[in-house]
Amino acid sequence: MRVTKTIAAVTLTSAIALGGVGVGVASAQAPSADPTFTVEVTCADAQARLDRMETRLATVEERLASATSKRDELAAAGRTRLADRLTTRIDSVNERLPRAQARIERISGLLAEKCPAA
Repeated sequence: MRVTKTIAAVTLTSAIALGGVGVGVASAQAPSADPTFTVEVTCADAQARLDRMETRLATVEERLASATSKRDELAAAGRTRLADRLTTRIDSVNERLPRAQARIERISGLLAEKCPAA
């Protein structure tokens, strides 16, 4: 049961981390013939979002390390079927991590460019 919760937590956290910075809020104006949406994000908001993304990524990496050690324990105990399932999950998260890290680096660069004081 504990392994299932760990796997679910790793999966959920990685989905959140890879989901992006957040959803922009459309302006409160009445719809017009030319639907244009504006998103007003201050530098402080952007920095806060970036900090949350970095925190989520760190959490995913910690849980990934925990899942890896759990997989090794399971393999050592002879529970290869469960260890293989956990390996599949770990590999899936490992495949998505570089994309999340690249996204954070890109957003961090944009933030440094647009908000040099932040």
